[in-house]
Amino acid sequence: MRSFTFREKDGYNRCVFTTSPRKAIAKKPTIPKPETIKMQTQYITCSNCGSQNAATGGRCTNCGMSLPMPHMPMQPAGSRGGQIPGAEKKLAAGLCGILVGGLGVHKFILGYQQEGFIYLGMLGVGLILTFISCGILGFVLIIPGIMGLIEGIIYLTKSDEDFVNTYIINKKPWF
Repeated sequence: MRSFTFREKDGYNRCVFTTSPRKAIAKKPTIPKPETIKMQTQYITCSNCGSQNAATGGRCTNCGMSLPMPHMPMQPAGSRGGQIPGAEKKLAAGLCGILVGGLGVHKFILGYQQEGFIYLGMLGVGLILTFISCGILGFVLIIPGIMGLIEGIIYLTKSDEDFVNTYIINKKPWF
């Protein structure tokens, strides 16, 4: 029995003609890596000879007649402005982790409210211990700041894809 099946390969849907039926397997959508994104090819039909021409040149490859400009600009297939959804939080969370990490602002930016309040609690406990001990336990105040600094550096050194997979999709709250 002959049938048509649809398969996804390299981010493109393909129609495949097979001699035996296959069951469709649902896969979790993945974000293609920037180096695997391919340009969509647009074609323009020549009004003189009817041949299909790539939208890269201004003349027909068959008869040499001038072709009209394509209506839509060429963009990478599957791209949304060249940025992976969720990657826009990387820079803000990383800089806040480095600059004001002791307050837990970077955790609130990523949507981790509980961990952000833990940072604020550590800072509050550190202030109370420093006040009660007349400054002797003041070193406790720098612990949340050092943790925030380390997390901010980790955020900024990850690639956009790794950052989104780790902190946006999989919701890894600590380090």
